Amino acid sequence: MPENREEIRARFIYRAPTDAQKALLSIAHQRTMAYVDFLLDSIPDSRDRAIALTSLESTRMMVNRAIVFAEVG
Repeated sequence: MPENREEIRARFIYRAPTDAQKALLSIAHQRTMAYVDFLLDSIPDSRDRAIALTSLESTRMMVNRAIVFAEVG
């Protein structure tokens, strides 16, 4: 079923993270950076590595969103 205007607009409203969410965001950041370091240290510079890094960046953004929006809806 299509979303109404209010539901769509709610996806674009800034939500400040709670302290508990900030802790999860920090863990996600640490683990993401460990994976970034693995890619940079272990995988030869190539288009595929660049795509992997871009995909990881997109994944990280979605993880952040999932953490902060978890209590909404």
